[in-house]
Amino acid sequence: MRYIRDVFDGVILAPSGEMGELSISRAGLAHRFRPISYKPSYPSTKEDTIKSAKEMSELGVDLLLFAGGDGTAKDLYEAVDASLVVLGIPSGVKVFSSVFAETPEDAGRVLLEFLEGSTETTYGEVIDISELDYRRGVFSPRVVGTMKVPSSPLIQRGKDLPEIDEVVLDGIFRYIKDRVSNYEIVVLGPGRTVSYIAKKMGIEKNPATVDAIVKGVVHRDVNYFQMRDILDRTLGRVLVILSPIGGTGFLLGRGNHQLIPAVRRAKWDEDIIVISTPEKIRGLRSLIVDVDEFLGDIPSYIRVITGYRDEKIMRVWFSGQYHERTID
Repeated sequence: MRYIRDVFDGVILAPSGEMGELSISRAGLAHRFRPISYKPSYPSTKEDTIKSAKEMSELGVDLLLFAGGDGTAKDLYEAVDASLVVLGIPSGVKVFSSVFAETPEDAGRVLLEFLEGSTETTYGEVIDISELDYRRGVFSPRVVGTMKVPSSPLIQRGKDLPEIDEVVLDGIFRYIKDRVSNYEIVVLGPGRTVSYIAKKMGIEKNPATVDAIVKGVVHRDVNYFQMRDILDRTLGRVLVILSPIGGTGFLLGRGNHQLIPAVRRAKWDEDIIVISTPEKIRGLRSLIVDVDEFLGDIPSYIRVITGYRDEKIMRVWFSGQYHERTID
């Protein structure tokens, strides 16, 4: 396996402390680190991101690597516009911009290819979604601008937000409703697709939250610890209904860690239902599970229900397998 520390002989510029120096040191590249003059505060702020990026741009860096979500990408766009090649390591809840690699591991692969000169550059969209609207379940994406990114199929596509196909979703609900009625505990993942199914079940659901229905009682906006407590207090089988994030293919691990206790208790081949409209998964190479915790025997392929008696078999990639990924 190739590592960046084995092939890179240049200088890494970054702010001192938490905004770069510590991560560089942990990666075994401390001897390549050179601090910039700007001293960020702790914890760091938007102003620290912008001022650090501007200084690094003025110093002529070849690529600006950053970790965060759409808010960080927007800050960088404000700082350097499209004058600099950037690459995002996805680590935020809202990561819809197409300047991020699909996973942190993919960011490493793209960076390695870029350093070896085996990739060109293209442009990716920076997406802004109001945090308040997002928490209310209102999706109002706005393209802020474009930034240069390495050209690679491992860079995520921008999140698609197609109109809800109610005919297809009605068919999905009719197909799964008998299974749903057999469970005392039903856990609903985030997303508009699952929210529509919840509505057919008689439940108004926020698309941005994870909810649990226990013996007819709805627990809304459940966090990881609340989910664990609910399951510890309740016997019976657990049904989990999931839908991949449109355009990116993330099933677990992108801002929905609340689901982990429920997924761990469920059986993948019996108690987990994955639903999607055909449009939502069109063009996806795989579905992605990106978590650090053990979730049982995750199958390499799963069934995605795409309509009434319609299913599609899709491959699953999950943590621990990313080093084996191939570009199809």
